[in-house]
Amino acid sequence: MSEYVVIYEQAEDGGWGAYLPDLRGVVALGTRKVEVAERIEEAVAAYAEDLRDRGRSLPLPTTRPVPSPPEAGPITRSYR
Repeated sequence: MSEYVVIYEQAEDGGWGAYLPDLRGVVALGTRKVEVAERIEEAVAAYAEDLRDRGRSLPLPTTRPVPSPPEAGPITRSYR
């Protein structure tokens, strides 16, 4: 199982977005961070399934997390 860095960003209008630097094109948008967290997991799962269907696997992560304050929550997620 690999751990990928997920970047969460809040827009000026209050909405949220997330992306994985190591999985180009895998993004999620929503009005709440928790909603985006769920959607980014779904996006990674769909991407991984598509790769498996084509006989490929997720690339190994190369982005390393930068330590953040504990109140920020986890900054890496594990995906197969």
